[in-house]
Amino acid sequence: KAKKDQAALEWQRASALAIGSIGKATMTTETVYEEYFGQTLFTLANEMCDPFGTCTASGKAHIIDAWMDQEYRGLSFIENEECLELARLVNTEVKQKFLVPIIQG
Repeated sequence: KAKKDQAALEWQRASALAIGSIGKATMTTETVYEEYFGQTLFTLANEMCDPFGTCTASGKAHIIDAWMDQEYRGLSFIENEECLELARLVNTEVKQKFLVPIIQG
């Protein structure tokens, strides 16, 4: 149980580091941008979705939903000790989907 818990924690940490969680913030001084977006894949995906027509109706990048799906599927594979499925997920989906906003950017 402890190993699964640690694996799940590491999976979540990796997702957070890769996707990022710095959102939009408004700066108040005149020497910085009025709006600052964090330098994360999350932000890049949202910035690039409009020019590439890949936004949801709410204006969020479709790829973010895919990332969240991968996050939960990965946790499920860890919980069920499905190591081969987890490796397949990483190698056939995660790596490719993380490239989308980088290529668009």
